[in-house]
Amino acid sequence: MSTLNEAWEKYNSTILATKKSRNKAVDQCRWRVHIKDIIGNKHIDDITINDYLNLRLSLEIKKLSPQTVRHCLSLVRRVLNRAVDFNLINKSIPSFIHVFPKFDNKRNRFLNHNEVKYLLQILKDTDWYDIVLFALNTGLRKGEILNLNKYHCDFSSNIIHVVDTKSSKNRIIPLNMVTLDILKRRHKYDGFFFKFKSMRIWNKAIKQCGFNKNIEDNRHKVVFHTLRHTFASWLAIKNTPLSVIKELLGHCTIDLTMRYAHLSQNQLRTAVDSLSQDFTIPC
Repeated sequence: MSTLNEAWEKYNSTILATKKSRNKAVDQCRWRVHIKDIIGNKHIDDITINDYLNLRLSLEIKKLSPQTVRHCLSLVRRVLNRAVDFNLINKSIPSFIHVFPKFDNKRNRFLNHNEVKYLLQILKDTDWYDIVLFALNTGLRKGEILNLNKYHCDFSSNIIHVVDTKSSKNRIIPLNMVTLDILKRRHKYDGFFFKFKSMRIWNKAIKQCGFNKNIEDNRHKVVFHTLRHTFASWLAIKNTPLSVIKELLGHCTIDLTMRYAHLSQNQLRTAVDSLSQDFTIPC
């Protein structure tokens, strides 16, 4: 009878071996730090919902975020599911869905024009100035920006090809005058357009701006990903169709883009008002 740790070793050497290095390292760390010593030595056939609940409790005692707790529980479930494929388990796996914590970790914070102006003023004369300005005009994630090189840029059509994305969905982003100027200025560099070393300058600038002062909820703090939300939010406020924002952000489904729907109030008003002429009541 195999233990959960033995099932993990099989999962680690086969399934995780095909994953991206970062994703693999994250799962390996979660197992080693949060799971291995809690229920890893139990035989798979003996694992019950109570063991799963005890694991969840141990994670919550560590004051891990609900999302991290969910990731850890999900990892155990994936290992158990694969254990069935590997013929390491002799019974059906119980449903653990009700054990998963429910939460909403969406970040909706975006910067206004004055905040952007202040941030860029502080970052002036640093590489972060171009990085932030580029993010605000493309909606690219930090990793996508740092991955850009000359082969991804088509100056004849003024577009960039965004590849190896988080969603594994490549996309094309048009370059406006701001981003085009940035890339042409940085085209002299070999390899990647943006040289990145650490977050120190960024963190110092955010602290100087005071964006996160007295903010306890991480969902309301300004992080680099806030620039992506700012890009999408400003487009929504300008009544850009959500379908267009979805394509620019590279969302797999429109559900992810719907968080910006409330910012398109003018578009909603225009749509409703357009029906007035169809229901004109004669005097």
